[in-house]
Amino acid sequence: MEAVESLNRGLLEGDAGAVLDFLSEECRDSIDEDQVTLGIAFISALMSEGDFDVDDIGVNTSIESFDGDSASVAVEFDLPDGADDSFGFEDETMDVVYEDGKWVSAECEFEDTAEADAQALDDALAELGYAGTRDEPVPAGVAVPIGGGYVVSVDGVDADPDDRLEAEGAFMSDLDAGTQRVLVDVTIGFDGEDEPESVGGVSMSIVGGASAVGADLFGCSGADSELALFRLSLMRGGAASGSVCAEVPTDDVPGMVVSVSQGFGDRSVYFDPASTASTPVEFEAVSGPHPEGELTEARQSPIALGTPTDIGEGWTLTIAGADLAGTEAVLAAAEFNEPPTDGEEYVLVDVTLAYDGEDDSSSPFDASIRVVGDGNVAISPTCPVTLDTQLDEFSDVFQGGSVSGDLCFRVPVEDTASLVLLASTGFDEEYQAFALR
Repeated sequence: MEAVESLNRGLLEGDAGAVLDFLSEECRDSIDEDQVTLGIAFISALMSEGDFDVDDIGVNTSIESFDGDSASVAVEFDLPDGADDSFGFEDETMDVVYEDGKWVSAECEFEDTAEADAQALDDALAELGYAGTRDEPVPAGVAVPIGGGYVVSVDGVDADPDDRLEAEGAFMSDLDAGTQRVLVDVTIGFDGEDEPESVGGVSMSIVGGASAVGADLFGCSGADSELALFRLSLMRGGAASGSVCAEVPTDDVPGMVVSVSQGFGDRSVYFDPASTASTPVEFEAVSGPHPEGELTEARQSPIALGTPTDIGEGWTLTIAGADLAGTEAVLAAAEFNEPPTDGEEYVLVDVTLAYDGEDDSSSPFDASIRVVGDGNVAISPTCPVTLDTQLDEFSDVFQGGSVSGDLCFRVPVEDTASLVLLASTGFDEEYQAFALR
């Protein structure tokens, strides 16, 4: 149908007018047209970087079903011969309705759902018996949803943690006058559909009791938090616990609350870290792949060792083998390498990344690689050690080239026997799961 073709051509060519014209009146009333226009311009800019002209992309439509004032239309994209489909064009079916003398979309993919999402979160909290507001914060030890599939509990607070941090070997820089360090114990769980999701997708800050000014919980100068926000990601049913730290004006410590939100969400959930719940409620973590996890099937049937596999963006990954008890090898590699934290093991994975993409060169750093076991916490390769065999993730690899080496992971000992490796590139590429034994 002409209207559907016009919509897709508008998306390809950055014609916001054609896209907005295809939206129903109800949809247009619920969106921010300026944001939609900027989004379409961004998509168009990405398309212009491809190895083909968007004018050469064919958009073919056919009617699958018709019922008077509604229809389903099949859409197929026809790319030029030899074009690299790095944008993941997929055939689809669009539902349309007849409104005010023209065919428009029956769905509103550009709808601003912030208000509805906030209301849904309010309803979910109310069902559990909590408001989660600054005036009525959730008590410590109670796990509640915060949006985006995340479930969080604030488990306690230490307003004088310097001795504890010093005992843990943390380097602590001088504090500003009138401030002190505060450690907040947190558990972050995940029960959403898209996995893995970074623990860093949760934003946390302390809101002072006196000034109502927020202090981000992303570390205190040189005192690293136990919960490494950007090292860990969660599979469905997974949870990570630890302490996060902030420097807070001393006057703000009495009456402080912890503000938690999903990403840049409009609705924060507030916790009182100093309170005690009469009945603690923990996140119900799952052991092993979640029955409804997006990557469960892939994790249960991983790609065999030695199998070159396309992980997107022109990259092919091959795993030669893994040392699942690699602590001894890591410590022997350099005298200043330190052992992992108690309860953890260094795991070394021998990989080869070969590049044959559309750009002249790319970096292995563009690949998203993690290991995950039955604990459902996916871990990035961030061992603070030196290895002669370590993969150079920041090298420039040109077309036809490859790099090989070890990736090092710090993994809970109980997860080493069940580990698989997950790898992907780009925003839309699906993760591939690789066996490590």
